[in-house]
Amino acid sequence: MNAPLRALAVTGMHRGENPQPGAAVVASVRRRFPGVRVIGLSYDPLESSLYGQMALMGKADAQAQGGQLDAAIETWKGLAAKSGEALPVDAILMELARAYVQKGNREEARKTFTELVDKHPQSPYTGEARAELENLKG
Repeated sequence: MNAPLRALAVTGMHRGENPQPGAAVVASVRRRFPGVRVIGLSYDPLESSLYGQMALMGKADAQAQGGQLDAAIETWKGLAAKSGEALPVDAILMELARAYVQKGNREEARKTFTELVDKHPQSPYTGEARAELENLKG
């Protein structure tokens, strides 16, 4: 699928002691694709801080919006696998399931919606996940 470039997540935006090349990449992309939505992320991908994890959530969202579903799915899966109360795992599972639906992978979508309903019954996403499960049956 060759979708037009609408959104792009760029890492390496750190400009501190060890500057990274993200700003140059953004400038180059904006020259080539003037209407693209660029999300600049400044984080250490190995860092497990809340800010690093939130940056990864933004990256996954931009990947999905940009049609990079395989990359988005891998990012969401990595986030869902992390334990800890700081991350909204129910929201992550919902986004992962939506990406599976968008990709056409009904079985993985069904498994992920079911996991959300079973493990997070009080989540505000549970009702929507149940409705999606019904849609996937038909």
